[in-house]
Amino acid sequence: MRSTSIVTSALLVGCSLVISSCSMTTDGQEQLAGAGVGALSGAAIGAAASGGNPRAVAAGATGGAVAGWGAVKLAQLSAKRTQTAEAENNLEGWKPGAPARVKMRGIRVQPDPVNPGSQATIAVNYGVTGPRDAAIPVRETIEIRDPRNKVIVPGQPIEQSRTPGGWESPRTLPLPSNARAGTYQIVARVDAGTSHDESETTLTIQ
Repeated sequence: MRSTSIVTSALLVGCSLVISSCSMTTDGQEQLAGAGVGALSGAAIGAAASGGNPRAVAAGATGGAVAGWGAVKLAQLSAKRTQTAEAENNLEGWKPGAPARVKMRGIRVQPDPVNPGSQATIAVNYGVTGPRDAAIPVRETIEIRDPRNKVIVPGQPIEQSRTPGGWESPRTLPLPSNARAGTYQIVARVDAGTSHDESETTLTIQ
């Protein structure tokens, strides 16, 4: 019963963080919503990994909230343009009047290999086509799966407005301290308008 109450508390905290974000600025909304989603995800991971141990659930919720906040803040501060709108539109053959499209170019991971309980910075590289000065809604999602294809770091979507062009968007994700040595799969997805694309790469935990 105690572990159930802690899970419930974590869920309430996560939900309240997401709801509270509605009255904030756009940047603040994204950061607080990220913390809320992180708390929910962290609590779930802690419960699954420990069989519902209250301390693991609470620690997971706290760590997830911090990671979620940090991931959003990093994405806001560190995303950089890698290609102009004109170059991206020409490369993808975009024509005026056509809908916006997204094209994944790859994923960069640092460091690799990593130790359990450490952090990895994952940078998603992609291009967005569309009118040069348009503000296109973009959603970036990254998840990490273990060698058995079980999700160990759930995707925490980050929504941004991007002008057309090439982009590199990094975020730092914490790895579970109980992760076993092996090759893990990183799956990244980017949605832009009605278009989406995915890319995968690997990460070695030693």
